Amino acid sequence: MIMHWILAITNACNALKYVTRFSCDIFGFYVAFIYLQKGIQVLTRQGSEAPFYLSIVVALLVLVIGYLCGVIGTSPLFQHYIRVFIKDYGTPLTVIFLTGFVHIGKMREVSLSTLPTSKAFFPTLDRGWFIHFWDIRVGDVFIAIPFAILLTILFYFDHNVSSLIAQGTEFPLRKPAGFHWDIFLLGITTGVAGLLGIPFPNGLIPQAPFHTDSLCVTKVVADPNEEGANKGHVVTKVDHVVEQRVSNLAQGLLTLGTMSGPLLIVLHLIPQGVLAGLFFVMGVQALEGNGITLKILFLCKDRSLTPKSEPLKRIQRRLAIWVFIAIQLVGFGATFAITQTIAAVGFPIIILLLIPFRTFALPKWFTDEELRLLDAPTASPFTMISVGGNFGESLDDLDSPVVGRSGDETAVQSGGSDGMLVGDTAEESDEGAAERGEGPGAGMKRRESWRAEGRSGSTMEPEPPPTYISSPTPLHFLDCAILEPYLPQNRDSNESGAVYPHVTLTYAQSLDGQISLQPGAQTVLSGPETKAMTHYLRSRHAGIIVGAGTAKADNPGLNTRYSEDGINVVGFERQPRPFILDPSGSMGVGHTPKLFALAESGQGKPPCWIVTGSRVNEHMENRVRGVGGKVFEVGEYDIYREQGMDWGAVLRQMKTDGVESVMIEGGGQVIKDLLRRKNQMYISSVIVTIAPTYLGAGGVAVAPKRSAWTENEVSLRGIKWMPLGQDVVMAAFII
Repeated sequence: MIMHWILAITNACNALKYVTRFSCDIFGFYVAFIYLQKGIQVLTRQGSEAPFYLSIVVALLVLVIGYLCGVIGTSPLFQHYIRVFIKDYGTPLTVIFLTGFVHIGKMREVSLSTLPTSKAFFPTLDRGWFIHFWDIRVGDVFIAIPFAILLTILFYFDHNVSSLIAQGTEFPLRKPAGFHWDIFLLGITTGVAGLLGIPFPNGLIPQAPFHTDSLCVTKVVADPNEEGANKGHVVTKVDHVVEQRVSNLAQGLLTLGTMSGPLLIVLHLIPQGVLAGLFFVMGVQALEGNGITLKILFLCKDRSLTPKSEPLKRIQRRLAIWVFIAIQLVGFGATFAITQTIAAVGFPIIILLLIPFRTFALPKWFTDEELRLLDAPTASPFTMISVGGNFGESLDDLDSPVVGRSGDETAVQSGGSDGMLVGDTAEESDEGAAERGEGPGAGMKRRESWRAEGRSGSTMEPEPPPTYISSPTPLHFLDCAILEPYLPQNRDSNESGAVYPHVTLTYAQSLDGQISLQPGAQTVLSGPETKAMTHYLRSRHAGIIVGAGTAKADNPGLNTRYSEDGINVVGFERQPRPFILDPSGSMGVGHTPKLFALAESGQGKPPCWIVTGSRVNEHMENRVRGVGGKVFEVGEYDIYREQGMDWGAVLRQMKTDGVESVMIEGGGQVIKDLLRRKNQMYISSVIVTIAPTYLGAGGVAVAPKRSAWTENEVSLRGIKWMPLGQDVVMAAFII
């Protein structure tokens, strides 16, 4: 207990920034094999006669049925709610069924070993509940300290890695993490468990990520990156996670309930062969989703039938994948081997040594690009912000996209942060919308519940963790003159008397007209010169618009670091006011912590939130207004997204609020919607950065929906070209 508190007070959890998928996958692989080994050990204790063979059959039945339930859960079979039920409850129902199955026919004559139990609310050993620690000698306490240190290391790593994996990048979580508080609470529970003489509670693999996975609402979408023989390939995408505390509390109460007399009798009926099968199910499922297994399967696949969206296909040196897997398997082998010896208690030391090995040794042979594809931070920057962010990521650079946070189309105009970000909320299936009460037929009760609960299941949406903003790095841009005709002459006043603000549409693309390799993929398209240009453009506009998808995925700052003298960043009056375009009202207070932190620190202006109809999330509204921002309700929500955004209403509202010039950076859906013929009248100018690269077929292109009466959807005039570093910038007006 004391050692846990020391870890919490000294912010020891900040070391989690160095933990990546490399060590987590090794640890998960090890735990999976421990479960498989445990299942085999249970079976070997059943003797060598009929009970042994029946136990094997029952264990294999549990494994096969439990695994098939998981397969059905991710398949297109049955209705969505049936699939979810089978996936979540198939395995426990299998345990119940096979517990009774062994009593059918001649099987009842076979004497099977069952789960051993004790008396209700009584320890397994014949002793009292409370440990008489006052009878322990002082010398024994000091002898126990080295073992306590090893156990603390084990619990520190086991619990935190479980927590990281349960909050991994594949889960689009909205509520912040509390690693330090978790360790402090774990110290309390460890102390209580020690006094009672019961096993210490802590997070576990694979139970913790299994729990998060069971709370995910998914949808099946077409893979936009496939063509030819792979055309029509579909992928299952996590839409959101139902974040609540009810299921955790229910698990604890059920565990307490199993100590009651009636349930102990029921538990005593479960054959040990069924329990062995349950261990097999957990081990196989943990192996199936492990990164080591997935990499091995990739190497075994037919290359021509491997989906193009597979990130590992972008690694030029196939040997790098083999070497990376070999290193992980050696780490797993060493960990597993030591647990089979008398020194088993020291296995956490090997796991801990893998972390600095990954951080400092692997980059000496692997390239940065290879490590980015082979390995990744376990959790997103949003989750890791309370421990200082992931290693190599600056909190001041959280404008850069987070791969895998969403299915948004994102592209970065520079190698660092604050590049042009494009992307917005991807198209949703009716299934995903219905889950949130947004689709056709959704009841008003479901919608009102969603608004009251912040789409998370809790009655209050917590404040996001603090974001620490360091001093901004000035960015100087010299080539201003050629862009002047395309920019507002006075960003804060309207001398022409126009009805709408001056609108500058700006984004970056490749030579083949694409803005991203694939939806949600971080794509570097240009260099530092165009990054400086982007910040100059921001300083020339009174407002800046991005879509909700980009805001959620990238946590942008939406301020400017432009410097006229190369030393001092322009003053607060030159900062643009951020506008988040959120038609469905899906934003939560934890999505854009940097935006709010910049506003609170005076390095950025308060954000404005644009929603449609009655889609206001009260918690988000309070957060926006709390930093001096505003909330605008514009138009009606288009459930089917056929008409797109009412840009006239949006721009009129901005004009009414005193915004005379606005820069639209994205995302992809926002850009494509604005470029539709009916909306082109609102665009004053277009500034596009063209990077010297081809992304290849299957990427995300800026292609507005074609109108039936025109051949060319968008035509330009007054075009000027400007080389800028390795890129070319085009400025133009729309005809």
